[in-house]
Amino acid sequence: MRTPIISIPLLLAATVVLAQNVESEPVRESQGAALSKPMSGAQALRVGDVGWVCGFEDVIGLRARPISGERKECGIAFPVRVVRVGGIKLSRPTTMTCSTVVALRFWVETGVKPVLDRFGWKAERLEVAGGYACKTINNTPGGDISEHGKGHAIDIVGLGLSNGYTITVSDGWQRRLEGQVLRRLHRAACGPFRTVLGPEADRFHRNHFHFDIKNRSSPYCR
Repeated sequence: MRTPIISIPLLLAATVVLAQNVESEPVRESQGAALSKPMSGAQALRVGDVGWVCGFEDVIGLRARPISGERKECGIAFPVRVVRVGGIKLSRPTTMTCSTVVALRFWVETGVKPVLDRFGWKAERLEVAGGYACKTINNTPGGDISEHGKGHAIDIVGLGLSNGYTITVSDGWQRRLEGQVLRRLHRAACGPFRTVLGPEADRFHRNHFHFDIKNRSSPYCR
């Protein structure tokens, strides 16, 4: 009997549906402590509610209370504050939706880990510049609300390696070896995320990657 072949986009779509279902579940206050031993980096978030979130044992964080933004277009009904994805720490607790977690985890597993492995490196930390924030696109006055304002985006400025070295988008993009790594990571994010912006996109993204899951007919990657 032949095993059916499932495409990556189809698998990702199915996982997003699963995450959306998880987002709609009520929060169990004791769930975190029962499922995972609290980590020092997460204890400052909220005592007693730290563990795996969004249905993934390798995504550590906590369920946060609903967020109402300063503007009606902002906010998250079922936010999570994430401190670790796929065994890799986030440099700071980052608030997002479970659907964003799905894309981030997919990129870590199919992009970050295999790309760095090819160079004999291992990621210890994702350097995060921003997650949820009620702001306009590129902070333009009077502009449309960014996907950050919906918990659908994350900005990453670099990666901390297990050998103690940190690769940054601002310094490494034009370097030979680091540039190869960063460009591969940028390409790998195109698909799991629907919008992928980097140093060659515009002046607003010269020092970081912007990833979001905005609903588009096809990914927009620059």
